[in-house]
Amino acid sequence: MKKSLLTVVTFALCLINVVLTAIMAVVVVPEVKKVNSLVSQVSTAIELDLEAGKSQSGASNIPIEQLAYYSISSITVSLKDDGDGKNHIANINMVMSIDTKHENYGTYGAPFDNASDKKGTYDDLVKSIVNEVVSQYTVSEIKDSPDTAQDAIRLKLNEKFGDNFVVSINFSQVLTQ
Repeated sequence: MKKSLLTVVTFALCLINVVLTAIMAVVVVPEVKKVNSLVSQVSTAIELDLEAGKSQSGASNIPIEQLAYYSISSITVSLKDDGDGKNHIANINMVMSIDTKHENYGTYGAPFDNASDKKGTYDDLVKSIVNEVVSQYTVSEIKDSPDTAQDAIRLKLNEKFGDNFVVSINFSQVLTQ
């Protein structure tokens, strides 16, 4: 008799556990969905990037040995007027990371590889794009968030050379006046 009573009590406790778990799931899951929706709306309202750890255009998936680096130094750009009545300029040294396995690397890669002789390179084209993009920023915008200008340059260069040809743009030095 004791075994049967113990079995009945164990079965009742398991049944109660299942019922309470189901009730909790029914109550908690909709609330979690509401909280997730609220967090998404708030982050959108304050323009937070929910994918913060991931780099744009799959650049994190490209191994470093697959990248070629192309440096251009001393690009002088007149910056947009910020209202203080002074003309500001920026002198930029930059490094482009180029995907050597990109389908357009065979077409456009040789001038980047032969940059030491400066014949047939894309220096002037890249400098004009940098000048065009950076001239739309004020001195404080360049100082505070150069990454926005770098992304804009990368996008503009990828329009010329093909999507994801230029993996990243980095300013190795920015001097403003």
